[in-house]
Amino acid sequence: MNILIVGRGAMGLLFSHFLIDHNISIKSRAASPSIFSFTNIDGSSNQHQLNCANKKQISSADCVICCVKSYDVSNVITELAPFINNYCPIILTNNGMGVIEQLKQELSISNPIYALLTTMAAKRLSPNHIAHTGVGTNQMGLVSGSADSHHQQKLVDILANALPHYSYSEQILTLQWTKLAINCAINALTAIYNVNNGELKKQSYKQIIADVIKELVAVAKQEEILLNYDGLINTIYDVIDKTASNSSSMREDVLKQQETEIDFINGFIYRLGQTHNIPTPTNAKLYKQVKSLTLPT
Repeated sequence: MNILIVGRGAMGLLFSHFLIDHNISIKSRAASPSIFSFTNIDGSSNQHQLNCANKKQISSADCVICCVKSYDVSNVITELAPFINNYCPIILTNNGMGVIEQLKQELSISNPIYALLTTMAAKRLSPNHIAHTGVGTNQMGLVSGSADSHHQQKLVDILANALPHYSYSEQILTLQWTKLAINCAINALTAIYNVNNGELKKQSYKQIIADVIKELVAVAKQEEILLNYDGLINTIYDVIDKTASNSSSMREDVLKQQETEIDFINGFIYRLGQTHNIPTPTNAKLYKQVKSLTLPT
């Protein structure tokens, strides 16, 4: 299969590693060396050679895996749309929600679009060296358009054979909301207070996490997504425990003075709350606090 991976960050290279047995080409903002080093989770290392995508490789892609931040997805798909065929599946791996709505507003596209919710972790050790730091899971489902059943099954089989703990779900929207809840509860707080995930176990954060999730559950209900508050809280604290020493991607973006995905996380709840006339003061506050921490772009 011809697979186009967009984004040469840690996650883009991590997916490239797992799918290296296929015909991989990679597209990034700037020309980059074709060789990168990869350190496995067991500490062993190897090198991979990648093709830098040109127009011919883009047009012959059987699948696009988009490994860019939420705020870049629309620009990337707009750039690729004239070159890829209408049946080419697009897989989005970004955090947060609201990207599909943005694409529908800005671009008329009929391609099947999938969300791939991954908890795999990778860390960039140098510009061309990444380490796999967390096995995680990979859950995928169709979120826009329609897909030919034969082509979809072929794609699912390929990913299931390549990615760790991969599954296909017909309930992807509920899973997206669950992951959104985790991100809403953890990312902004770790960025604002400049702490690792594990610090959020402290009593001083308990009420604000509870308020974030109560608001999210209320907004989700208006979107006809029924979420269990207690279940979400248990899941969030389980993630905090399991990732206690991790620094969230939003915290890292703030430390580097880079744009964050806050508009698609707490900001998404804030905007939906306004749409449905549901107060979301806690999510709104976190959204505005994170926005104030980064320089205007």
